[in-house]
This record gives sequence, C-alpha cells and structure tokens, in this order.
Amino acid sequence: MRREAFVGIGTGLACLCAAAAMWCFFNLATVSLSEQRAAQVLARAGPKGAAAYSAAWADGRLTRNDMRELREEAGRDIDAWIAAPHPPGVR
Repeated sequence: MRREAFVGIGTGLACLCAAAAMWCFFNLATVSLSEQRAAQVLARAGPKGAAAYSAAWADGRLTRNDMRELREEAGRDIDAWIAAPHPPGVR
C-alpha cells in the first residue's frame, strides 16, 4: 500500500475518535450549576416537568440529555396551561 493510504486511514480514525469523545462529552457530561437552577425552575412548570425532574435525578446526576427531556416535558405543561380555558383577566 502507498503511504497516502495509511495517512488517510489514520486521519479517518483520528476523526472518528474525536467525534466519539465529543458525543460522550455533550450527551453524558453533567450540566453546570446554572443549568441545574434552570432545571429547578422548569420542574415547577407542572406535573410532567416535575416527573421529568425526578426521573433525571434518579441516578444522582443531571446530564444534557436529561435537560433536553426536562425542557420538552415542561414545554408540554406550558402548552397545556395555555390551551386550558381561563377566566377573563387571568392571562
């Protein structure tokens, strides 16, 4: 084989390793304290947000994937509140 082929294979493997490391960091690393405070606020949005918050802390840490799920569930709580009928002047 030519030397260029080995360089290409090495570069490809290095890129693959870097991509795997970045995926692990962005999906499995714990979030910062400000994100944890944001999670506490989102947990107050309603029952789905509170359930997602409890599930996120089940393993003792809050990851970026947990935050993504928490935002989704809190958004559903907020959408349900907006869709619910309210007396005049409440909104």
